[in-house]
Amino acid sequence: MGAKSLLLVDDDPKWLRLLERLFARCGYSVTTAGSCAAALRALLTMRPHCVILDYNLSDGKAHSVCAGLGRRTEPGRPAVIILTSDPEGAVCLEGEHAADLVVLKGEPLSDLLDRVEFLLSRDS
Repeated sequence: MGAKSLLLVDDDPKWLRLLERLFARCGYSVTTAGSCAAALRALLTMRPHCVILDYNLSDGKAHSVCAGLGRRTEPGRPAVIILTSDPEGAVCLEGEHAADLVVLKGEPLSDLLDRVEFLLSRDS
């Protein structure tokens, strides 16, 4: 089996580059998107193992991308982590299209990496 794939979605290019470097160095196959629309386009051609998604994007909120991934209970749905500086991001933990976790951007990146590895290991 090849590297686990991640879709990283953030409209801040610095965050996106930082996350891309972190996860690529850890052996993940990484695709990036800078908006909700770009994320939804990427999902037409790929099925990542995990999506790390900023809550507030230039063209909307994370809800639209979560809805595009399908219901949380669907088999094969990727793990979803909302990575945000906005405490309102916790609203993405509710409903049938909910994310799995919300991580605040102020937390150490090693914690984010640990959470991704945990979510991916539970689905193996």
